[in-house]
Amino acid sequence: MMLQLIKDAKIPFVKLRYLGYILSGATILMTIILLIVNKGPNYGLDFTGGTRVGLEFSFDVSTGELRKALASLGETDVKIFQVKEPGTGKVGYDIQVPPHTSVVKAGEITFSQKLINKIKEMKPGITVTLTGEENVSAAFGKELQNRALLAMLIGIFLMLLYLGIRINFRFSSGIAISVFHDVFFTLGIITLAGIKLDVTVIAAFLTLIGYSVNDSIVVSK
Repeated sequence: MMLQLIKDAKIPFVKLRYLGYILSGATILMTIILLIVNKGPNYGLDFTGGTRVGLEFSFDVSTGELRKALASLGETDVKIFQVKEPGTGKVGYDIQVPPHTSVVKAGEITFSQKLINKIKEMKPGITVTLTGEENVSAAFGKELQNRALLAMLIGIFLMLLYLGIRINFRFSSGIAISVFHDVFFTLGIITLAGIKLDVTVIAAFLTLIGYSVNDSIVVSK
């Protein structure tokens, strides 16, 4: 027996369509404003290139203190993400800096070690653990960004083309609007939540598109 949360539910969706238009329009408008204020999504290292440094500390270090340490190394255009390690609950930071810091000359210490030394200098007695370091060139990041966008567009186009042939091109256009709404709204949510847009999130978007199309097919039929 199926679980029925609302018995004999009769929701007048057609009568409530104008409310739906208003809510959908409002969410899209808020997403646009959010992306303008945030200067686009929070692109991960995969798409921006540069250096990612993961750090954990023996006692609390604020984001402001990290920015101060980075500024002393000449890095002001940085992104700092607070992360919590699953299981242990330890709080650390993922720090992204522009691509030019990825180049280390012979005999020089790495950027991560420079940052660790600076933090230890600012906060005597602290233990700093390097949880990860990753370098991606700017050119590779841009290429990956373009390929991810192309993969999404091709995936959407092929699905809508199949639906247009299999069902009806009139329904296919409606499904296209529905997919755009779902993806754009989700993009706003992940931007608001500070989630990094990387290849993993792109894979999640493709899954979302699949579910959105499947749901729209059921409604259309």
